[in-house]
Amino acid sequence: MSNRAARRKSGLFLIEGVKVIDEALARGAGIEDLVVSKTYLESGDHQILKDAQRVFLLNDKLFAELTDTETPQGVLAIARMHQCREDDLFKGATPLVVILDRIQDPGNLGTIFRTALAFGASGLILSHGTVDPYNSKVVRAASGALFAMPFLSGMGLDKAMELVRERGLKVVALTAPADKTLSELDLSGPTAFILGNEGQGIDKDALGAADDTAMIEISQDSESLNVAIATSVALYEARSQRR
Repeated sequence: MSNRAARRKSGLFLIEGVKVIDEALARGAGIEDLVVSKTYLESGDHQILKDAQRVFLLNDKLFAELTDTETPQGVLAIARMHQCREDDLFKGATPLVVILDRIQDPGNLGTIFRTALAFGASGLILSHGTVDPYNSKVVRAASGALFAMPFLSGMGLDKAMELVRERGLKVVALTAPADKTLSELDLSGPTAFILGNEGQGIDKDALGAADDTAMIEISQDSESLNVAIATSVALYEARSQRR
């Protein structure tokens, strides 16, 4: 489960840390087993163990080989990947979907999961070339949102745009420069935002096929926004218009 291919083959992934595991349990994630270190077991904090089907105990040295954090908390969960249906992304009267084009940084993707949940997005679509959502760094950065936010991964941009349009969503590509600012658009109806790769931006064909393009107004002293921050601003604007 340390690499994408192994995770896909097994259908399993790792969740590390007490807080994230608690979130996963609270949201009904398919946790199958817990792996704990001897030090964690001796700490006396055993509440999380009561909800596990099976618990495996490892010495601290062996446990450390399973984790990629510098200061592991001593508990890992083995969970089954959740399978979302397309319909799951379009619930509610005015769906708000985020399409991500080849996002590479795990921290960015995890943060996008958190902000999407916070601002009421109905779902995420991760294109081919986007970092694995079950990467351990994404799971940690998402801080539980991974288990609450419906998402589809590994989809081509053309298919993603076709899917959201079939459901009546307007496709808005966030890019700079653009003819309009984000605040000038009507985002009160069903909307899908597209945000692009950290270095290359949105694929040119997808950019040309969008219903609207828009940029976020920022200070002249700043060159650009991080993709996770840009997603947050876009979702906040959409939410504000829907109040």
